[in-house]
Amino acid sequence: MNKSEVFKIGNRLSMTMDRHAAFIKAWQIVKANGLELSVKGVTFGNRQEALKRLAQYPVDKVVTFLVPEQDNSFDKNAIAVKIGVSDVWCL
Repeated sequence: MNKSEVFKIGNRLSMTMDRHAAFIKAWQIVKANGLELSVKGVTFGNRQEALKRLAQYPVDKVVTFLVPEQDNSFDKNAIAVKIGVSDVWCL
């Protein structure tokens, strides 16, 4: 386990939750080697086809970024999920 990763994640989480709970959550994230999240909007447009294409790649080749969507008129807390393989963006 990488202590610096736990501290980095814990400090970020502590901005939105109790510090003790943030570090427990950070430890769980690092121990699990990531997060599993449910994402809304995956049926919009051609996203199902893009997800099928992504499923063809090994998991370790798929890169995911979460980007705040501050200009989202429906949800000010919305976060866009950007997924790519190497230099090819799929969503």
